[in-house]
Amino acid sequence: MWVSPGHPAARPKEARTVMAEGGIGLLERLKERAKAVCPTVVYPGAADQRIVEAAERVAREGIAKPVLVGQPEELPQSLPAVVRAERIEESERLSRLAEQYAARREVALPVARRLVERPLLYAGMMVASGEAGAMVAGSLRPSASVFQATALTVGYREGTKAHSTCFIVVVPRVGERQNVPPASAARGPGTEHKLQQLRGPEWKSSSSRTTSR
Repeated sequence: MWVSPGHPAARPKEARTVMAEGGIGLLERLKERAKAVCPTVVYPGAADQRIVEAAERVAREGIAKPVLVGQPEELPQSLPAVVRAERIEESERLSRLAEQYAARREVALPVARRLVERPLLYAGMMVASGEAGAMVAGSLRPSASVFQATALTVGYREGTKAHSTCFIVVVPRVGERQNVPPASAARGPGTEHKLQQLRGPEWKSSSSRTTSR
């Protein structure tokens, strides 16, 4: 999930506090934080049924208002009543976001419009402009594409020297242990996915090839 660098959820100290918790408690706290700081979450991977299901759950649990964005051919024909879809080419925000992108990147407006018509960049500009609190992406596109789009739109917090992805996996039961603390995998330039925690005789882990979520 990507948020604006100035967003409360982007504060390193607070992020470490949340990650220090484990199991179901960590997920519940993340949900509560999202409710407080991310009223709207934008999803550019609308063609993925998993994204539709996740968006529906986010809405039904009252975590945020999900918005699926894409071109007409990418958006599902039918959606749960609690999930809203936005066709980029017909959106009233397209021109506004394109103008903001043109000013931000110092490119001609026609070029900016063609770029912002891409779902990842469109979603990124929604976050950058404050029209969405966060973006969830990466199920259909490689991590590099997500990094590139967010760097061009949301940007990085001042002083950031490297970027990475984080995965949280809460295991309900491992042997006699319940709600096992999460495993996390981080990837930055030139590094491999590495699983951490979940140590114990009942657990064996290996490298994972997973896209950013």
